[in-house]
Amino acid sequence: MEQRHIELVMGALLHDIGKVIQRANKQRIKHSAVGKEYIEKYVSNRTILDIIANHHAYELTHSKLASNHLAYIVYIADNIASGLDRRNKIEVDSSQANYLNFDAMTNQEDIFNYFLVNPDKGVGNRYYVPRMLDDREEIVMAQESDKSFSAGKYAGIVNRISEQLETLQVEQRHINSLLNLLEATLSYVPSSTNQDEVADISLFDHVKLTAAFSSAIYAYLVDKGETDYKQLLYTHSKQFYSEEAFLLVSFDISGIQDFIYTIRDAKAAKMLRSRSFYLEMLAEHYIDEMLSRLKLTRANVLYTGGGHAYLIVANTEQTKQILADVETEMNQFLREQFGALLYIASGFAPFAGEQLFVGNDASYQAIYKEVSQSISEKKIARYSADDIRQLNQQGKQVGRECPVCHRIHQDATEHCAFCEGLIQLSRPLQIDDFIRISTDTRGVPIGFGCYLDTVKDTAEARKISIGTLYAKNKFYFGDYQNVHLWMGDYHSGQTFNEFASDATGIERMAVLRCDVDNLGQAFIGGYSAPYATMSRTATFSRTMSLFFKYHINHLLQDMNADATIIYAGGDDVFVVGEWSDIIQFAIKLREEFIEFTQGKLTLSAGIGMFPAKTPVSIMAAQTGELESQAKEIDDDKDGIALFDKSNVFKWNHFIRNIWNDKYQLISNYMQYSGLETEMGKGFIYQLITLLRERLNTKDEYKTITWVHWAYYLSRMEPKQAEKRQIFRQFAEKLHGYFETKEDAAELVMALELYIYTIRGE
Repeated sequence: MEQRHIELVMGALLHDIGKVIQRANKQRIKHSAVGKEYIEKYVSNRTILDIIANHHAYELTHSKLASNHLAYIVYIADNIASGLDRRNKIEVDSSQANYLNFDAMTNQEDIFNYFLVNPDKGVGNRYYVPRMLDDREEIVMAQESDKSFSAGKYAGIVNRISEQLETLQVEQRHINSLLNLLEATLSYVPSSTNQDEVADISLFDHVKLTAAFSSAIYAYLVDKGETDYKQLLYTHSKQFYSEEAFLLVSFDISGIQDFIYTIRDAKAAKMLRSRSFYLEMLAEHYIDEMLSRLKLTRANVLYTGGGHAYLIVANTEQTKQILADVETEMNQFLREQFGALLYIASGFAPFAGEQLFVGNDASYQAIYKEVSQSISEKKIARYSADDIRQLNQQGKQVGRECPVCHRIHQDATEHCAFCEGLIQLSRPLQIDDFIRISTDTRGVPIGFGCYLDTVKDTAEARKISIGTLYAKNKFYFGDYQNVHLWMGDYHSGQTFNEFASDATGIERMAVLRCDVDNLGQAFIGGYSAPYATMSRTATFSRTMSLFFKYHINHLLQDMNADATIIYAGGDDVFVVGEWSDIIQFAIKLREEFIEFTQGKLTLSAGIGMFPAKTPVSIMAAQTGELESQAKEIDDDKDGIALFDKSNVFKWNHFIRNIWNDKYQLISNYMQYSGLETEMGKGFIYQLITLLRERLNTKDEYKTITWVHWAYYLSRMEPKQAEKRQIFRQFAEKLHGYFETKEDAAELVMALELYIYTIRGE
């Protein structure tokens, strides 16, 4: 990046820093003036200071800035990022604008308050507790109570920012460090404290989006040879708002499940997480290659997760050519390395700034639909004639078959070079702090002439001179760290055999697969007018990623679960572990997700139980089928399927009626009665047999099976008076459950869950 572009990005990221200082000091002067005064203690760059001081219309009108000053770019990018042209509100000095209803101590509203609003219930009324985003603590859950910020809270944020700004340099290598700092400190600071506006957009998301639009506008104008920014972006801003100056870019990786779950040999199970991790980094590497060639930064990335992403770039022919080149080169690498197993399809849609303004929600949604359509079309015809010829030329090969990927290779080792490399990486990936992608050929190939390996800690990271560093789940500041990534990487350390042998009762391990229901529709249409803005979508996407890529680690840690995350994308999860821990984790994950989203999003899950030696491909496929069964329970989805397709329930029914009621009833009685023996197993199995007969009859329950049921329970009645009374209460509840098919099916599930806790092999 050229120096002028670096100054633009940093100026855009810092343009609203005065809001934080203003709120900490309770100053009643313009935040632009406060921000400039604060930043000039750490940065002497005149362009950046001018941007901070002059990013509103009133200030630009009274300034003497040159017509090509970058402040004009940040001004209009700020408006576009906000989703509206705010000139009418700031034509006067905002410090004198008493008619605006500001409350400097307002805390940030929950991003789900205005998401998928139910007309009968109205909007949500939750707020985030004022705090910073601490990478050592659990995710912040919004609360009903409106606990406002205090000047002291803002002072703490200012102190944290000040500490890190001491080392800030106006260089490209410091841009990602600045992004990390702002994400850590401003994720729960509202961008606007105007009481007439919705305060659910964080200041971090706003300044990041402003930087994204600033970079795109800069590249767009450079391509056109335009230098009079004042005329184009300020004097004639309405015309620019209507120009399709931007591209929304997206891509999607096909073949993820086949790539991860192709393993059939149980001994290769430790490869699962490595293969999943490789795909996560492949997507990140693809993003960074695009950004590098386009001379952009991570600020231009709206969202990444689950093998796809969204970016904002300039709408120029050069941009389109670079996007095409990057896609072609990566797919060439994927064909050479994996045949037809993996494929990346990218697409873009041009748009104008005015399409993001309040009230243009249909036009805004159309942008995403157009991108999705372009990607779908590529997937349908993904290979050219030349590509197909290249694939066919590989032909029948002679050599050793790799037991993991099943490709033929000529290496002396059992595994092919690629899989052997991932095996060697499996342990470092779990314990090392940094991931590196560089030209160092000792790593695993990942495209564009680069290789993947790890770096142990910050001491080693400081010694790295080549490549891109990625930090997992921690904020690092300084020029040695490039990109911060949230990543679901919890692992308890056990093998599949240990998951099964250490299990309570039956020696089985379990697999959980779940994903969010109807997220694609919600992503595009979750916010209706006047709340459908790109800044709101950006905050929503980042919040969802935090839940599935970061909070998930804390949920498992709090349980001390015997489990390993194989995959946790932006909306779906694959976790293996000890079977009872997996069930409890699935319940906890669902309960937390419902609370997190105010019940406006749901997830469906499949849980399979397997012997440890079951091939991974079979476990993945069967659990995937269970997940599909759960989604088909009804039009609203929100289901869970356990072990086989006969055990499919709505989540609330499973938690309330089975887990918290029937299962607890059975477990408590069996412990009280001392029937946790072979006799107890026989008792449970007989109940299950009779209940299944009941489920095969018509709705009338008083059949011969009912007679057998009542007779069998009466025979089990204890002789001791005290125990007899407890048993009769227990039996009375069982009789009640027998009456309806729904209760009978739930009781079967509860009995099966209990029998698994007392079974052996």
